[in-house]
Amino acid sequence: MRVVRQLSQRLIRIGCWGWILTLWTVTVQAQVPVVAEVGADSLRITITASDLNDFLEGRPDWLATLPREEAYKRALDELITQALKRIDLFQSGRVNDPAFRQRVARIVTEELVIAYARHRYEDRYLNEEAIRREHQNMGRVVYYRQFVFPKPADASEAELDSIRAVVERVREALASGTPFDQVAQEVIRGSIPGQITGYGVERYLTWNYAVVNPRANILFRLSPGAVRAFEEPGRFTVAQVTRIEKRPVPPLEQVREQIIEALNRWYAPAATEAFRREWMGLVDSTTLRWNLSALNKLVAWSNTPGFYQGAYRDTIAQYLKRHEDALLVGDARGGIRISDLPRIFEEVLTLQRSKNYTTRYIQDFLLEALRTDRLAERARALGYMRKVWRPDTPSPLLAMEMVRFYDQQHIESRLPKPTEEALRAFYQAHAESLFYQLPRVYTEIIVRPTREAIDSIRAKIQRGVPFEKASHRRLLRAYERTREGKIITWNKRTEPPYFGELAFSLKVGEIAGPIEYQDVREGRRYALIRVTKRLEEKQLTFEEARDRVEKAFLEHHRERLAREEAARLRERYPVRVHQVVLLQMLNGIL
Repeated sequence: MRVVRQLSQRLIRIGCWGWILTLWTVTVQAQVPVVAEVGADSLRITITASDLNDFLEGRPDWLATLPREEAYKRALDELITQALKRIDLFQSGRVNDPAFRQRVARIVTEELVIAYARHRYEDRYLNEEAIRREHQNMGRVVYYRQFVFPKPADASEAELDSIRAVVERVREALASGTPFDQVAQEVIRGSIPGQITGYGVERYLTWNYAVVNPRANILFRLSPGAVRAFEEPGRFTVAQVTRIEKRPVPPLEQVREQIIEALNRWYAPAATEAFRREWMGLVDSTTLRWNLSALNKLVAWSNTPGFYQGAYRDTIAQYLKRHEDALLVGDARGGIRISDLPRIFEEVLTLQRSKNYTTRYIQDFLLEALRTDRLAERARALGYMRKVWRPDTPSPLLAMEMVRFYDQQHIESRLPKPTEEALRAFYQAHAESLFYQLPRVYTEIIVRPTREAIDSIRAKIQRGVPFEKASHRRLLRAYERTREGKIITWNKRTEPPYFGELAFSLKVGEIAGPIEYQDVREGRRYALIRVTKRLEEKQLTFEEARDRVEKAFLEHHRERLAREEAARLRERYPVRVHQVVLLQMLNGIL
């Protein structure tokens, strides 16, 4: 299946079966320490150490430019405020605003399918109870004895059947309690050509070996006295568990990920196959039918620029004014009609953009949309909406959409109008701090790992090749000198100003290098640098800075309203920060 699935703000080209397979690699979260608790009762959100670390991974600039304590506290404040906004949406009932529900409909459909698949398939084997049970199994040492029967490579099927019959008699004898030595003498001897040896040796299995060997995994889970027969490449074996010992096991949190990996290895294929059967069964292939005329119409629309960017509404409405509605694809349980397409695109599945789609591609898309729609309805009927539509939703996409909607309602809608009078007053109040232009120089930089490589590019430039054509890989860096005289990398503040001093000494268009320097991540590097633009230090007039004034004006009031809103929410709902956990994170313990 090759279709395009829209995951809210993300548009990825991947079939539904492709994305649903990722469910079986999702791991159960360990008991991660809680840093903060926001709200109470059913409107309660916990913020864990993992949540805080994940948030900071998306803000490397904070960690690079702020003291560690300030970066962590700022990130925690942001997560708390986001949680409070989601809680307030549910408390006030505004989360059920029809416009918002419509905006997130496709995300909700996606999350319903994921919640259904995880609960129905993954949770059967990958849950906390299973992890703890497997943790106890790690201490098992399983001892067993076995008979090994050679499987001749040139044996006929009749000869193999004869050996299989002996193997079955051996299994039955051992299962009935006949001792190993007696089985060897009375059942085996003379029945199979060659010498049967090694059955007196008691072997043992541990959890680590059972993880990687399917046969060992079966034996590892048996009780004393249990017997199993195996046919393997090159041999037959009959094994009986003789006894089980227990050894100490490491603490659960030390081996949790190892256990989860093992559970995934053992059970994911079965879970995936079970889901695949249900997924394919959502459409009855025996009664599936296509309306080729309507399908060709959709293919033509799909290849019309702008169709999937919103033009589909008017296109379909105009078509239905002049033509009768028609089925595109269906089976005995129903299907998708032309009139259903706007709902499908907005609530179920859409394509990324209009382009040269084939008929087969659109067919795959429609089948996936039909299956997704039906499985989401099944999930709704079983109550899975409760797992998705909540302030502590497991969906990061849905959570962020809730925060965006809240901000539009409480912050963006209250921004003052940027009138001429307001902007001029703002400029006068902040002219020296915000609209004083510091000296800045813009550069293009070509970097290579060896002197030979950079010399080769330098030679091209000396022969007349333009700098921008000498290498398609160029870094764009702007350096600024602060009022204190410090040079910073203006457009990449986490990066040291490697070439700042040099850039300020060059004229526009001038090239310098090769320059050898030490990159903090890459090590020794060689560079050529060209200055493309310079801004001199000066006080900008209102007219020169007008666009910046308006942007700064709106951002200033946006931040003011955000602070006021955060303070109001903290007064309304309880917030508890676990300072001990936060301190452990600051000290690198967590």
